[in-house]
Formats: sequence, structure tokens, C-alpha cells
Amino acid sequence: MGRQCEGEEIGEGTGSGTGEGLGEGNIKKKRKKISQTLNSYSFMEKKYNDFRDMGVWQKSFLLLIDISSIIKKFPADERFALTDQLKRAANSVVHNLAEGYGRYEPKDKTRFYKISRGSAFESMSQILVAESQNYLSTETSENIIERYKKVIEEINALIHHLEK
Repeated sequence: MGRQCEGEEIGEGTGSGTGEGLGEGNIKKKRKKISQTLNSYSFMEKKYNDFRDMGVWQKSFLLLIDISSIIKKFPADERFALTDQLKRAANSVVHNLAEGYGRYEPKDKTRFYKISRGSAFESMSQILVAESQNYLSTETSENIIERYKKVIEEINALIHHLEK
């Protein structure tokens, strides 16, 4: 524990490190704290103590929370289709970033970051499907897509940094 892995240098923000659980009450507090952190830092090189310190993980985590709320409003007949696919793709972005952070070799790290990147594109595609079915407003859809584009840019920077 406390060992920093090579290559975990690009991103923004810092995590709280408080070890708070993610119960319903703590999610709103955590979301607010992450949002404040993201707003107070610019893109820069930084060493991380934990995957939660990565700005790209924080952004994708907030997207996952928002998507979890949004899909609850989808029709019941989408429960095992679009709802499940979108939930899995959004989860994959977050969890592959964390797993990539935990890998030691740069080649292994980039493999997980690339999976995360692909899942971000998949999430964007599914958001467009949800919009086309009128499950989401165009405004909500565009907001989520723009946020995923920023996540993808940061993942690309991580990959580029590790592959140079």
C-alpha cells in the first residue's frame, strides 16, 4: 500500500482518502466533493496515491452515478436490454480505469485504459439510442456525451503518456 505505480501521472484532482462508504447518503456528499475538486484544478501532471485521486476516474464515477439515476426512469421493458447495457458500459469505464491503475507494467495498464476508452464510446452510443427512443432529452444526452468526450481525452492522454 502507498506504492505509486509508474505512469499514473496525468490527470487532475485529488481524492478525499476518507474511506467513506458509498451509501445513499454519502453519494451526494462524495459527488459534491468530487465536483468541487474537479472545478478547482486544471489539467496537469500529478502523482497519485490511489486510483480515486485520478481526475479521469472521478469524472467517470460521476457519470456512472448520473447514469444510474437516469436509467431508473427508462421503461420497464428496457430493464434487460438498453438499461442493462448502459449500466454495464458505464461501470466498465470506471472499473477498468481502477484496474489499469492497479497494474504494474505500462503495457498492462494501457490495455485496461483502452478497454475503458472503448466502454466510454459504447456508453455514448447507448445514450444516443436512449435519446432516439425519447427516454432522454437532447439536452441531457448532449451533456452526458460531452462529459464522456472529456473522459476519453484524458484516457487518451494517459495511454499516450504510458506508450511514449
